[in-house]
Amino acid sequence: MRFFAEAAQRTPNYFCTWAAQNYRYGCDFPALDSAKLEGACGARHARDSMNETAIFGPEGWANRFHPGAKTALYLLLDDGWDVPPEVDPAYFGSLIVDENRFPSCTGTPAERLARLNWMAKASGWRGIGLWVAAQEAPALMRGRNMRDPEWQKAYWMERLEWSRQAGVEYWKVDWGEHAHEWTFRENLTRWGREMAPSLTIEHAWCQSCVNDERLDVEKDPYDQQSLVIRTGRADAALIDRQKQLLTFSDVLRSYDVLPYLSQAQTIERVSRLLTAAQNETITGMGLINCEDEAYIAASLGLCSGVMRFPLMGLRPGTDMDCTFPASRRNTKRRMDEVARLTRFQALMPAFGVQCMTVNVDDTLLMDAWSFEPGQTWLSTAIHQVVEQSAPACVARGMKLPLVRAQGEPPFVLAAQHPNGTAAVATIGRAKVGDSYFTPLAEISLDLEGICSCLGVFGRYAALHLKGAGFAGKRFFARDLLGDRADDITASVTLQGDTVSLPGELIARVGLSRATYGDESEPGLVLEWR
Repeated sequence: MRFFAEAAQRTPNYFCTWAAQNYRYGCDFPALDSAKLEGACGARHARDSMNETAIFGPEGWANRFHPGAKTALYLLLDDGWDVPPEVDPAYFGSLIVDENRFPSCTGTPAERLARLNWMAKASGWRGIGLWVAAQEAPALMRGRNMRDPEWQKAYWMERLEWSRQAGVEYWKVDWGEHAHEWTFRENLTRWGREMAPSLTIEHAWCQSCVNDERLDVEKDPYDQQSLVIRTGRADAALIDRQKQLLTFSDVLRSYDVLPYLSQAQTIERVSRLLTAAQNETITGMGLINCEDEAYIAASLGLCSGVMRFPLMGLRPGTDMDCTFPASRRNTKRRMDEVARLTRFQALMPAFGVQCMTVNVDDTLLMDAWSFEPGQTWLSTAIHQVVEQSAPACVARGMKLPLVRAQGEPPFVLAAQHPNGTAAVATIGRAKVGDSYFTPLAEISLDLEGICSCLGVFGRYAALHLKGAGFAGKRFFARDLLGDRADDITASVTLQGDTVSLPGELIARVGLSRATYGDESEPGLVLEWR
């Protein structure tokens, strides 16, 4: 277990508190109209629930969430940690722990951060991560001109020094006055490497949670009272801006997406970005964070900003209802996926866009969802059908998988790390009618080079692996939640240079150590020797 905890820390994953902040506010006000959690109004309420008791109290998030993964995750405090409880916008970007929110954190700004970091580590996490507004706090400018480059540098060098002294290792730089100024972001990254070389700085190009902002809206032929919002490929100009950020960033976050369509939207964004950046000169780590999509991260060599948590039962009829329909993808019942991700990334860490070529299928699959109140903070999507297309297959460092399905296929993702470890995943589909499903398909994967270890995620009719050197080998597989591998040689079929695993075997082994009641898809590691 110690090996996995230490090795997994090569990938800068974190648990982000934002979704939990929204949930806690709803718990404090159970009769709250769901509209109060939408848009800017929801963000304001979420900030109100950022405090020491909620996070570090006996029943707090730091003590309850992700026990099987948190040693490999930063506990990232999102929007609101460094502003007074009344949320004075003049303090966004201060990076000074607010003593009213965190009364245990006293002293100098560096000492407050150090105490916060210690509290996270004492609760079992990798350390604290900080949400950072891309601006200097107006309340601290004291008549200064934020465009004064020398003063701006001094402002941020001071805060980088606080983080260095406190041992803080992750910044998530989000919206703010300089959010769309890439010169600012490039300077901040350079200053960080100079002042706090152990600090990973994540950037993002703030954008709509709908991929193509030029929406094609038309009447739904099945319900003339609602609209269909058709979203296509991620906006080319936006991808170009993200690509430029990625050239110097440690990590680039793919940014906010809609629930239920999050997998298709993320696959679309990531595939476009990987393709656009593969021929660029990368001066940083060049990692991509795909947010809460654990198996997308595992199978494509990406980082994850986990947001899921296991608390349910807030309001009937919403995505936090404890009687959540089985036909929906409820990530709150998919905690095991996060633990499997962190354990697999001890074997196959996230790797930068400069490391491997990417192949993207020309075939597009379309997902769709009809949003009801309480299912999204995006008020314009409520009572609408939103459609999102994405490539059917994406592969990094290897050929595209071949997919044979009767009816709708799953999304299929695959990658081979420079260290030889490979991964493959099937990703489920969303359709109007509250339907989420993972179609069973036969997947054929061409394994080249020195690969002798494969992560397998999702559900299959069968998985066929082609590669040299299978003859005479024995095959071993284990649920990534476990440590002991079973000899499955008698259960696989070897014909020439192709070994085949039946889907039933993948599901049985990949869920053999599943937590009771957890609804995660299977996740196993296969070895041959």
